[in-house]
Amino acid sequence: MEELTFHRLLLRVREQKPEQTLFVSDDLEYSAAAHIDSTLRLLSSLTSMGAKPGDRVGILAGPSALFMNVLHATALGRIIGVPLNIRLNTVELAAALRDSSPSVLAVDSEHLALARGALEIAGIDTQVILLTPADSEQPLLTVEELIAAGDATVPDEPREDDGLLMLFTGGTTGRSKGLVATNRQLVLSLHRAEFQFQISTPGSTQMSVNPLFHIGAISACWAFPAFGGNVVLRPSFDPSQVLDDAKAYNITHLPAVVSILQRILEHPRFSPDHFPALRYITYGASPISPDLLRQVRGAFRNVKLEQSYGMTELFGSATQLSTEDHLRGDKWLKSVGRALPGVRIACRDSEGAEVPRGTVGEVCVEAASVVLRPWTEAGTPVDGEPFLRTGDLGRMDDEGYLFLMDRAKDMIKTGGENVYSIEVEEVLLQHPDIHDVAVVGLPDPIWGERVHAEVVPAPGKNATLEADEVIAFAREHLSRYKVPKTITIRTEPLPRSAIGKLLKRVVREEAQQRYDQEAVAQNLS
Repeated sequence: MEELTFHRLLLRVREQKPEQTLFVSDDLEYSAAAHIDSTLRLLSSLTSMGAKPGDRVGILAGPSALFMNVLHATALGRIIGVPLNIRLNTVELAAALRDSSPSVLAVDSEHLALARGALEIAGIDTQVILLTPADSEQPLLTVEELIAAGDATVPDEPREDDGLLMLFTGGTTGRSKGLVATNRQLVLSLHRAEFQFQISTPGSTQMSVNPLFHIGAISACWAFPAFGGNVVLRPSFDPSQVLDDAKAYNITHLPAVVSILQRILEHPRFSPDHFPALRYITYGASPISPDLLRQVRGAFRNVKLEQSYGMTELFGSATQLSTEDHLRGDKWLKSVGRALPGVRIACRDSEGAEVPRGTVGEVCVEAASVVLRPWTEAGTPVDGEPFLRTGDLGRMDDEGYLFLMDRAKDMIKTGGENVYSIEVEEVLLQHPDIHDVAVVGLPDPIWGERVHAEVVPAPGKNATLEADEVIAFAREHLSRYKVPKTITIRTEPLPRSAIGKLLKRVVREEAQQRYDQEAVAQNLS
């Protein structure tokens, strides 16, 4: 018997809790019975269109219950669902389509023109269906029409090693790669989510405000339905809408990057009374500051605060910084926590050897849920390292707490010394007039690389904050070689991904381009 399949988890919920709401979308509630009935009918129609086990079905759309019908239908039918990034340009999307080669592409009306342009560039033969009606020269079938035409026959259970979900890596350091999780890998990750967040507790309801092509958002849309929970889907983050939804739908789980937490707390209408059922606040992408932690603890007295560290290759989280850890002191707020059950984390050197505790090395993760290679290389032998090199530099203390130091590619080598950009950023963020900061290395003829900081002033401080002041502040708190040699005071926000991750590659490219242009201007003058 193979029990680690999403098929088994989802159909169990229909059997035991048919009236349980699984999704709220456009203020409509979808019960387990209704969602799974629609999902099975859609699978029947997709099969009639020629989609077969092992095929890919792409989805290019904003969050909705119909989006999840498509994704769960493919999972039940041993087809691989592929959520695609709606923020890509035509050429980038074409590359993702060539990589995944979907036999069917489900698109909403907002992204139909983008899909058609990308398909033309990609040169692949794909059947397009619509999640929402759209004006079109050629009539296209809608998902709702396919649901109405299908039957609700339950397919045979998949095997644990059948693929069911393809996600693309974030591409923050280069070209995105398509990774496919099997049933076993995804379900193991879902069980860790249940362990960490107690989703099966009656009434569990998660707020979702991020696009569903990111692991942080899409994982909830698997985990909550799998354990009888509910997900309230919104197309984007609106703090006022979050306040309304938290009260109307008794939100128990609020996932939020640190910047979103700050915006919720600063909203004029904010009151803890908007969150009568809240049990968990979960965050990632960046550590929480002591000041923000105090604000959160003051506003939500009995709410559990959890930080996780994960990435697409893990198809979920690898670590947990628990509520109790948050209360141990400011030092622990810089940690991403300890390994979750079934996960082994070690910091290793370039040869793969584990470094001593307290020594910086590359963070490496071993877990049965880890996808070690792009799907186009599936079946090729592992290159001798059965662990994932994350590209992050970190150190572990004697209790197993992991402290991230930097991305390996973001570590700055200046004058023979190594500078971890996160350390410099943490210091600069202590300046009362600085709202956000990114530290990168730029080429330098003397030092090899120089430490450069892009600084976003706090509200109302654009006209008063000066580079010399920032450098002087850094000198008071950092060793001489770590102090930024150049500063840019920005008037626009730093570039971030859809889940709030700082895009260092973009920051570095923008800063270098700016200095190159200034050098050209000086040579011409």
